[in-house]
Amino acid sequence: MYYGYLSDLAGTRENVVSVRDGASVRVRELIAERVIKLGESSLIILVNDTPSTLEALVKAGDTVKVLPHVGGG
Repeated sequence: MYYGYLSDLAGTRENVVSVRDGASVRVRELIAERVIKLGESSLIILVNDTPSTLEALVKAGDTVKVLPHVGGG
């Protein structure tokens, strides 16, 4: 799931990907290339609502959320 302006970059709010039972895939392989190009420091990645990275492995049934990093002051 993409949040904020990342859904515009990805061209969708949600992308459903099938992963075979027993298999795993890196988050990096699931996220739209245009979003990855922003760099990991510009993204907040949650796997099953737990902070994660682009290198995390996900399996069937996992949920990945990608949020823009928000800064300010």
